[in-house]
Amino acid sequence: MSLHGGFSLTGINAGGALGIDTDTTIISVRDELRLRFNKSIKMRAGLDLRVNRAVLKLKLPSNVPREGDQPGQNSGGDILDDVTESRVNRWAAEPALYLEFDVNPIKSIRLQVGIRGDYNSVMNNFSFDPRGTVVWSPVKALELKASVGLFSQPPQGQEISEDFGNPDLLHEKAIHYIVGGTYNWTKYFSTRLTFYYKDLFDLISRSDKQIERNGEKVPERYHNVGRGSSYGLEVMIRHQPHKRFFGWLSYTLGRSMRQDKPEDDERFFQFDQTHILTVLGAYKLGYGFTISARFRLVSGNPTTPRIGSIYNADGANYIPLSGEVYSERNPLFNQLDIRLDYQLTFDTWKLLFYLDVQNVYNYPNQEGVQYNYDSSKSAPLTGVPVFPSIGIKGEF
Repeated sequence: MSLHGGFSLTGINAGGALGIDTDTTIISVRDELRLRFNKSIKMRAGLDLRVNRAVLKLKLPSNVPREGDQPGQNSGGDILDDVTESRVNRWAAEPALYLEFDVNPIKSIRLQVGIRGDYNSVMNNFSFDPRGTVVWSPVKALELKASVGLFSQPPQGQEISEDFGNPDLLHEKAIHYIVGGTYNWTKYFSTRLTFYYKDLFDLISRSDKQIERNGEKVPERYHNVGRGSSYGLEVMIRHQPHKRFFGWLSYTLGRSMRQDKPEDDERFFQFDQTHILTVLGAYKLGYGFTISARFRLVSGNPTTPRIGSIYNADGANYIPLSGEVYSERNPLFNQLDIRLDYQLTFDTWKLLFYLDVQNVYNYPNQEGVQYNYDSSKSAPLTGVPVFPSIGIKGEF
């Protein structure tokens, strides 16, 4: 059995007009039972329990901006026009049970079938997710795999809040299909190729409807009518830890699309990234020192361009006019990070010192676009510059 606990305090204030204050305590418990019935059949059964207490003080727009929104579409051009204050103090429990069987009918084939059940006390809702995998090793160096499974994700806190969302929302769902294989060229060097497809449904989308709740008419705000898909291929070349070196190179070619309502056209997800290249390596220098580096080259995230603005005489401000949602992209992202570790090993514990430098060559990666008051001029909004940090960590 494993037991974890922690707490966090967060305070965010935007000049007193907007703010988020959170006091969260989390306790999680995990326990698992493993049985072997014979050489061919094994079973795993387990419990995941997460209990948290949240004290929240929120001062936010009634329609909190979310993925896919056009600038100004929910605030009438001024985000402070419709601000709601909310205080929440509640306990929530999220217990989950899972059961999995691992069967080897013949030496070269392995079957895994299982199911996971989750309960969310805030939503008072259950989800049941069956999953299965087939692994075939026709020769010793080659492993082929195919799997399918249903996965559920609960709404975020503000989405099921009576003040900011819809407490009657359901879990978002996705069916994952994966086919691929791994070839071990040597004991330490391998290549893996994976094709994936995700069918997403019951996604949470905005709603303009008025519904009846507790005997009164209220805005629905959100409902589970969205659909989507994510598909692509992943290639990984990996060198397992051996002597002094460890590293891998991975490349993903993918596409993520979403349909907010049945009558809407498909669009990109906010974080759709067509190309993702990552190269990582670590080398033990000796005397407790290890140096590692990571390089990333990634397609820029989609953005929604502004095509102008309209002057709002009543509010004495400009309401931005947006083009097609996510019809443009930020430029290519690239970054090199380098880290130096020094480890002291004792009989029962370890002490680690590190120096981590992100964005070593200080490249100004564009993460968005900022506009002037009437959207007539724009400038790139760049991310973190070269960022060194030092730290110390103990492991017992």
